[in-house]
Amino acid sequence: CLYVGVIIDVLIAMFLSVFFGAGIAARLAVISDNTYRAKNRQELNPSLSGADEIAELDQQFHGLISALKESEAIRSEFLSMTSHDLKTPLMSVELSVELVKRQLGSAVPTAVEEELQSAKENMHRVLILINDLLDIERGASGKLKLELEDHNVKTLIEKSSRSVKPLAERKNVKIETSIESNSEDLEMLADRRRIEQVLVNLIANAVKFSPGGSSVYVRCTLLEEKIEIRVIDSGPGIPESDRIRVFERFEQSVAPQQGQDRGSGLGLAICKTIVLAHDGDIGVDPNPSGGSEFWFRISAVQ
Repeated sequence: CLYVGVIIDVLIAMFLSVFFGAGIAARLAVISDNTYRAKNRQELNPSLSGADEIAELDQQFHGLISALKESEAIRSEFLSMTSHDLKTPLMSVELSVELVKRQLGSAVPTAVEEELQSAKENMHRVLILINDLLDIERGASGKLKLELEDHNVKTLIEKSSRSVKPLAERKNVKIETSIESNSEDLEMLADRRRIEQVLVNLIANAVKFSPGGSSVYVRCTLLEEKIEIRVIDSGPGIPESDRIRVFERFEQSVAPQQGQDRGSGLGLAICKTIVLAHDGDIGVDPNPSGGSEFWFRISAVQ
């Protein structure tokens, strides 16, 4: 009887262990799933019931995410309001500078004309920065408006490359485009201005960080039903640890060289916002020969 009792106790203990272990595992799986959902900006699972430590942890996690969402909403609204309040007077001042130049005409001394031109260019750069910030916020909230039409990919690449050509010539860098034979007549449903913005940004960055006498390659290929465009440079490259965060706002891909414009750190963030708004993908790979390969993929028109 003693042995039977021991065996029964052991079996009961094993059953309870499995039962409670499965329950704890299931509750921990909910918390794990919530972390994934929070990362991907999805709605969280309902709060776990009960008064145990796992339920308390889950409730605290819900509270933290709620506070973060509220903070992000306040920040977004503040940034939008501030950007708008800055944008209006800057545009007015820029217009005033242009009117002064026109009114004075040839009577403007060279030194004064240079200062006026410099002031106009600086204000224009600030306006571009403000527009970039607003676009990133619109993209994050799903409010970035796109004017979608069918566009020939080869034409988009060639036009964007021509826009960067003066910068490339100053740096003695050659831009070489390569369109695979099966991609010659490819079209994508896209916002032309926005995609050109992405291309110009990526090509200009590649030229900026490439040494003189080198080449930047822009290659287009068809991968299944997606168009992939790669911009390949022979610059210093990007460490593996930085390849994900390089597309976040205010991040620099690499440290600028002496005498080089540091930039706002918004260019790649804007590229990411635009590509994601087209339901596309964007990333960067190391160039086996040295440098980086920035790429993005958008669905081809069927």
